[in-house]
Amino acid sequence: MLDKWLSSYKHWANFILRSFVGVIFMAHGAQKLFGAFGGPGLEGAARFFEQLGFVPGEAWAFTVAIVEL
Repeated sequence: MLDKWLSSYKHWANFILRSFVGVIFMAHGAQKLFGAFGGPGLEGAARFFEQLGFVPGEAWAFTVAIVEL
């Protein structure tokens, strides 16, 4: 009985989970690219990536921000 009930909501659970994760990725991309939500913006993200050893930092920051959007 419970399996039948849970299986009917499986698609909705996937939709909700994927939507939630998508919003999180978009927010992180907006932080890196636009400086939204108190993020560092593209320049700050570029400095961070260069500190990690990813040179050129601007290219990496832009690439990661676009992928997250």
